[in-house]
Amino acid sequence: MRDEFSEKLNREIDEAYRLITEVEEAMLHSSKRLNVSIREVHLLEKVADSGRMSISELAAAEGITTSSTTTAVNKLARKGFVEKSRDERDGRIVYVSLTKEGRFIDKLHRRFHRSMTYDVSQGLTEEEKEALLKGLERLNGFLKNRAERQNRLGKRDKK
Repeated sequence: MRDEFSEKLNREIDEAYRLITEVEEAMLHSSKRLNVSIREVHLLEKVADSGRMSISELAAAEGITTSSTTTAVNKLARKGFVEKSRDERDGRIVYVSLTKEGRFIDKLHRRFHRSMTYDVSQGLTEEEKEALLKGLERLNGFLKNRAERQNRLGKRDKK
């Protein structure tokens, strides 16, 4: 049986997820110039973090298949957000890097997250900040464990 705190925490997590997604989508759709999905923005963010990644590195970082990543990268390339290049020594390896337009989208997305984290943390004491971070770290740990378990089960079922 769930207690009152657990019920409220569950509602807040659900609402935060829904609102973050809603605000990110609204930000992207408010500009006709940005023909990109949230999922694509997160792929762009991963590439921006490294400067250049192979498709297999990007797939591993996102926890998705190489074929799904290749499809997404090809779509982003057609939209002009990424450039692809082959490794000079091993032509099978394809690298991805952001174009000027891809960097612009990444910058907008990061600005939103900076604004969100700044506004949320304003007025919190150091103890409250630590408690918030500890709670989010525990939530992320739970979700990572669940995702790994689901991935293992999915791979087992495919055999």
